[in-house]
Order: sequence, then C-alpha cells, then structure tokens
Amino acid sequence: METMLAHIATDIAKGLIAAGAAYFASGVLPAIAVSMGASVVAVIPVVAGIAVAIAAGMLLNLVDNKLGLTEKLVDALVQHKESWATAMKENKRSVELVRRETNYYLGSTRGNLDFIRRFGGL
Repeated sequence: METMLAHIATDIAKGLIAAGAAYFASGVLPAIAVSMGASVVAVIPVVAGIAVAIAAGMLLNLVDNKLGLTEKLVDALVQHKESWATAMKENKRSVELVRRETNYYLGSTRGNLDFIRRFGGL
C-alpha cells in the first residue's frame, strides 16, 4: 500500500512540474516574444508546450531513478506506519481507560452523579 501511495504521489508531483514547465514554454515565452515585436504562429506555442512537457517528464524520471526519491518515500512511509502502529499499541491501555470512564460517567445514573461530584466541586 505504501509503495503504491509513494509512486502515485511522486508521479503527481512530476506531472505538476512538467505541466508548469509546459505552461511557461507555451504561454509565457511567446508572450514575451510578442511583446518584443516578434510574430508567433499559433501552432508554435502548442508544439513547444508539448515538447517541453515530454522533455521535463523524462528528465524528472531520470532524476527520480538516479536519486531514488520514490524508494526513499516508500521507506519513510513504511517507517512512519510502523512507528504509528507501535504508538497505538502502547496507547491502547489509556484509550480503554478513557472509554470505560466515559461509559461509566455518561452512561449510568450513578456515574452521572459521580461525575457531578468529581468535576462539579460538590
């Protein structure tokens, strides 16, 4: 489960970065060129955006494979899950105590009176 979550998260991040680069290449750069007096054919920004998106995606995959970012994220998620499970086992007793006290104080007439005496200052 952690592996799938890590792969999905890194793929989404890479897609967003590639989309941003494509937007910059197809929108901002032609706007700068037009403002400087150059004429831009309508197809050029679209082709440039597609080319930049593909190139950025491939580059991000290379960087991810070289640095192992997805695998590091998988390891971090597994460690976090294990530490969370350990903490839950340690806190199980206190959770059971709170549950029993809540059922006693709020679930019975005698518990209601004890609650008022204990916390109401009577």
